[in-house]
Order: sequence, then structure tokens, then C-alpha cells
Amino acid sequence: MGLPAMAIVLLMALLQTGTAAAETRAFSKARDAITEPSHAQYEYIVVGGGTAGCAIAATLSEHYKVLLLERGGTPYGNPSIERLEGWADLLRDDPTESSERSPIQAFRSADGVHNRRARVLGGGSAINAGFYNRASDAEVRAAGWKPKSVQEAYEWVEERIASPASLGPWQKALKNGLVQAGVTPDNGLTYEHIQGTKLGHSIFDAQGRRHTAADLLFSANDELLTVLTFASAQRIIFNVSDENKQPRATGVEYTDSRNATHFAYLQDGFQNEVILSAGALGSPQLLLLSGIGSCEHLAEFNITCHVDLSAVGAEMVDNPINAIVLVSPNPLETSLISVAGITHEGVVIEGASGGNWTWQWPGMGQLNIFPPLERSVEMISLVQTNLQNLSSNTKEQIDQSGFILSKVYDPISSGTLRLKSRDVSQNPYVKFNYYTHPRDVETCIRGVKYLHKLLQTPAFQGFRYTTVTPIIALLYPELSSSEGERTDGAYIPDLKNRTETANWCRDTVTTIWHFHGGCVLGKVVDKRYRVFGVRSLRVVDGSTFTKSPGTNPQATVMMLGRYVGVRMLKDRKIAEETVNSRN
Repeated sequence: MGLPAMAIVLLMALLQTGTAAAETRAFSKARDAITEPSHAQYEYIVVGGGTAGCAIAATLSEHYKVLLLERGGTPYGNPSIERLEGWADLLRDDPTESSERSPIQAFRSADGVHNRRARVLGGGSAINAGFYNRASDAEVRAAGWKPKSVQEAYEWVEERIASPASLGPWQKALKNGLVQAGVTPDNGLTYEHIQGTKLGHSIFDAQGRRHTAADLLFSANDELLTVLTFASAQRIIFNVSDENKQPRATGVEYTDSRNATHFAYLQDGFQNEVILSAGALGSPQLLLLSGIGSCEHLAEFNITCHVDLSAVGAEMVDNPINAIVLVSPNPLETSLISVAGITHEGVVIEGASGGNWTWQWPGMGQLNIFPPLERSVEMISLVQTNLQNLSSNTKEQIDQSGFILSKVYDPISSGTLRLKSRDVSQNPYVKFNYYTHPRDVETCIRGVKYLHKLLQTPAFQGFRYTTVTPIIALLYPELSSSEGERTDGAYIPDLKNRTETANWCRDTVTTIWHFHGGCVLGKVVDKRYRVFGVRSLRVVDGSTFTKSPGTNPQATVMMLGRYVGVRMLKDRKIAEETVNSRN
């Protein structure tokens, strides 16, 4: 159901925030791609300097000559990236923003949900809310990873970027409230993904400074690693001259910020490889543009098909969330996600607080304003133009609010990714098909039940109005009528009306940026992440996942980069020793 225009304008006041001066750290490993020669050779070429790419590039550079290609710039010196207080600024850009210098590339799925892709060294770890926790033991077993090596890889990452999350009054209330609502046991501070309520870790340190995956590059061998920024990979180059053998990746064609073309080739050597770490959208898109995918689909764009692999772009999944905003009578700290409630029903509850409320931007859909397909760029822009009409007093009142989300942990609904053009800078077509499977809807309804319970707990009474104030009435007119459920500060559908609750799940669905799939393990890549039907090519990133591991996946994506990199070094050493022994 819609809200009056003034209510929409008031909701948008949640965007207001301050910024803090950035703490710039020296970073000498990266240089602009315009400085690179038109042709160069390496032993490994990693495409994508994100959460997995930085980890695997740093690892391989311990012994071999590595090129890391990143289509964006560095995160260093940008206060919106480096400081917790500036985080909301990252997501405030106009959804039509197309500047290649922006660290974020907006995209809207065919479902109508607005989303964000990272375009910066460090990838998603440079633009996310910072929560860090590991995959569960069951997920490690299902992936076929060796637990001891996984443990070592996590520890390598955590030594460099992870810190205990902080607990201010709001986050403490969320933690206590979850336990009181039955999300037990209270597991305290832990890296582990286990049932109950936990205080997690964060890539923001105690001083509120972000540590991205780019920090992992400080562990690299400077003499062997080349990091190029504003280097946009266009396609993988294959040698297909021998018809009796599989195509072999021999290099990457990329362009710099001046649109000059460069070629990075693999040096001669049977162990040298190209590694795609361009993310759940970028990696399948690059495979398709390079001729790996459904031959029928590639023919639509006159792309030569090297390997007919229809699983490329399939099983695209995004974890749906639905959320409420609770306007508080008492001051709240500015906090990002620090606490997680992990239920046995497949629901995860998290929250944030304070004035940095880009989360409530109408295009994201958290405030029940517009169903996904109605979240047009024009509507969002219209709402944003009214922000300046708000009084400072109104902004201050609305900024005093907390945000609570319910996430479907392991959705069954899935979709597809396809090309829209041969221009790699343009987003591909992607549809996630949120809530098309009945079980996902049931999980959302269970999440709504937890939200109801949470708001009734003693821990949250200091953050709820006892009456419907004028501000709340404007924000949530449903609270002043017989519709919906009164929670004195937040609107949640009436659980007695199952149809209404299911529709609320569908209409307010949005993303928490945990999309994955497109190059799924076992269908596009083997257990060593080598692409089927091709030699010297791997995909190592979240596109290989069948589910988003842990509460938040960034820890496991970074771990995967380190894990696969270490394994590649060991395998190469064994292969080289075998060759030498024969000689």
C-alpha cells in the first residue's frame, strides 16, 4: 500500500548523514592501466581485484609473476569507503550513475529490485556494511574443502582485516532482544555460523576505519605482483588452433581509462593460468563474451562459441530481505551490522541504527513504499528532489531510528543471467525470481513472526514510542487505522492475515547484496575451480556458490581466494618436481 507524498518525503530524510575525514594510507602496489605497455606477459592473470581476486593474487605472487586487473580505482583516500560514518554516502548516488570513476555500479534486476556492484579494488568489501563471519561446518563439507586448510585460510584473512564488532545501545538491545525472542543460545563473540544469537566480527576496526580485501595485497610480493586499476577486461583470449584439444586460455584483452587496448598474455608454461574473479555478474558475463556458454545464446550476439556450456549464467540467486524501521524516542548510535540472529527455520535477523539511512531509499524498497516493478528511476528521483523541503528538526527526529531486517538464508528461488550487449561495461540481464518458490515465502513469514516477537521484548521497550506520535503517523499511516499491526513505531503486516503477509514479503523485497551463482561448482567449474571444456582457466569467486555461505559471504569469498591460491601453489610445486625428476 502506498504512502502520502509528504510521508515519502519524510522517509527520504533518512538519507541525511555527515562525513568524517579519511585516514589515507599509502598504497604503492596499484597503478593506472594507462601506464602499462600494449603487450606484456605474466605467469598468472587475475581478472577482478575484489574479495577473492585480491586474496588469490597476493597468494600466487609469493612465487610467481602475477597481473591483477581491476576495472575501478583504489579504496584509499575515499572517506565514504574508509570511514564507518560515511558508509551511507556510497549508496546515495543517482541510480543512473554511470561514471567509471565511481566505486559503485548500479544495476536493476529484471525483478525490479535496485542493486549495486562494486567497481573498486577490494570489491564488495569496500562498499558493504562490514559484517564478517565464517561459513558453517556443513557448508565447508558440502563444498568439498579441507577443514584444516580452510581454517588456515580464514586465519590468514582475519589477521589482516577483521576486528570484533562493537556494541552500542541499539546493537546491545538487538542482541538481548533476539535472545528474549527465542533465538538461542547466546553464543557471544564468535566467527562461527551457528544457530542462536551472536556478536560477530567486522572489517571496521575499533576506530571505525574499514579494512578491505585490498589490504590483503600488503602481504604480496611487490617484485612479482602488478596491480592495474581502471583496467577493464574485454575478453579472454584462447588458442583454438588444435582441433583435437580443448581451447586453452592464453591471455586477456583489456582497455584502460582512455579506451586504449592492451593485451596481457600468459608466459609459456603448462601451469600458467587466467583466473576470473570478477564476481557473480562479472565472471559469467566475461565467459559469455569470450565464447563460453550457450552457443545458441552467443549466436544472438555473433560471438564465436568455443565451448557450449549452458550452465554459464544459470542458477543466479539473491538472498531476499524484508525490513522495518523503528523510530526511537531515545538517541541511537550510528552502527552497521554487528549482531546476527540465526534461527533453525532459515531466517537471519540483523540490524543497524542511526542517521545514515540510505537503506531506506525508496528504490531499495525497505519502507513498504513501492513494489519492485514500481521502483522506477523517475519515481526515485522525484522523491529525492523533495528532500530539501524538510526542516532540520524533522530530519533530526527521523534520523533517530533503527533498521531491522529479516533475510531468507538459503532461498530455493533462482534465475538467470544473459547478455544484453557485447559491451562489458553495460550490466547483463539478470533475474533472480525472488519468492517464486513457496518455501521462500514461508521462510519470510517466519521472519515476520520473529520481528513481531523482537519488538515486544523488554530489551526494545526503550526504543519504542508508547503512542503513535505525529511523526510516526506520517511515516506509517497504517498505525493510525485498523489496517496492519500496531507496533508503536514500525509497520508490520498482520500475521493473522496470511495472504497480506505473503504479499508484504513480495512487495517489500529487496537485496542485501549477497547475490551469487552463474558459474556454479560442478556445472561450470570442477572441484579445483577449473572451467569445464577449457584449459588454463579458472573461476574463483562467489559466482561458483550454490548458496551464500555464513550470515554474510565476504569472509568466505576472501578465504576461497587464499584457499585456492595455496592449493594451486602446492599442486604446481608437485607438478614441477615430477617434471624435473623425469628429466
